[in-house]
Amino acid sequence: MYIAGESDKVLLKRTYPVRFLPDEPKELFSDKVTNLQVDNFYFEESPLSFADKIVLEDGIIELKEFIDRYL
Repeated sequence: MYIAGESDKVLLKRTYPVRFLPDEPKELFSDKVTNLQVDNFYFEESPLSFADKIVLEDGIIELKEFIDRYL
């Protein structure tokens, strides 16, 4: 899995615990589709164990480099 985002949205361990803030699903997807639920959280925790690479504004970063640089 590739995780895409902006580096200013990476939460450092010292910022834990974080509250997950729900927002309007229409901000992401405005169409109504049967059997589709859209959740829009400002802070979504994605386990790094699922990630192969991280895509940021600096480019595609290997998981180990991401951990060394940001966490």
